[in-house]
Formats: sequence, C-alpha cells, structure tokens
Amino acid sequence: MSAAATSSRTPITSAAVSSDLPPLPKSNDLQQVDIPYDSDRAGGAGNQTVTFSDEVKEKQKLGHRRIDRQGEVSYKRVPSNALMGAIQLGIANSLGSLANRPHRDILVQDFEIIEEVAFPMDGSQTTPSHKFEDFRFKTYAPIAFRYFRELFNVRPDDFLVNLM
Repeated sequence: MSAAATSSRTPITSAAVSSDLPPLPKSNDLQQVDIPYDSDRAGGAGNQTVTFSDEVKEKQKLGHRRIDRQGEVSYKRVPSNALMGAIQLGIANSLGSLANRPHRDILVQDFEIIEEVAFPMDGSQTTPSHKFEDFRFKTYAPIAFRYFRELFNVRPDDFLVNLM
C-alpha cells in the first residue's frame, strides 16, 4: 500500500457512526425474554421455551453449590449453616477425644492415620446428639496435628473459638 492510499483514509469517530441503531439497554432495563429452545438437538422430545429467569437460575448454581431465592447457599442440597455446624461439631469431638490419649513424640505413622466417626442424629456413646442429618467426620493425622498445635502454642479452646 502506498503512502497516498493510507492518508486518504479517515478514522472512524462517533460522528461517523450511524445513529439509526437503537440504544443498548441498561442493566436495570433487562426484562424476561423467551428464547426458543430445540430440545430435539439436546436429546429431548418437542420444543420448550427457556426464559431469561431460567438462565439466571443456572448462573445461581455453580457445581454442587446453589443459591436459592432468599439468598441461602447450599452444597449438595444441604444448607451451608448445617454444614458449618456439623464440621464444628466434628472438630470439637475430635479434639475432645485427643484429650484421652497420652502425649508422646510424633512418628511417621501418625501422618497415615485417618479416623472416621459416624454422627447419628440421636447421638452415640462417643458422639453427642445434634439437629443435623446423620453424617460422618474424618480426622486426618489427629496426633500429628495435636503435636503441631502444641509446638506453636495453640490451645484447643483457642483453636475452637477461632473456627466458630
């Protein structure tokens, strides 16, 4: 291309853009829109309509995490406050069971220990009753982590308070 050809071009400015186009909608101007959906291609039978609100619902789900209309977050259809309570109960039980074990130096085998405790709703001899669904709690290397908490002067009650 020659220098004469490049100099004859004019840059596009806002005045050069046609004003025939409708203005773009603002975020608060969005409305529910019906989008035709061909379910035959997706493996279903017949046509159905996917609405804008259905798309918003899909965005409210991320993997197993969901947010309902009231803003409550759940994971695998279990409310997050129930999950937090069950985890706190499991940690408290795990720390309490360590109090019965003698203190000793840490061994390599201590890192391989995985304890699994079932927490039935009505409780058992080793677990308290609770308001959550039945669950199991796994504790990985409890003696090793107790050793590290003691090494760094983290008391069990301070540890529990910081988790809650």
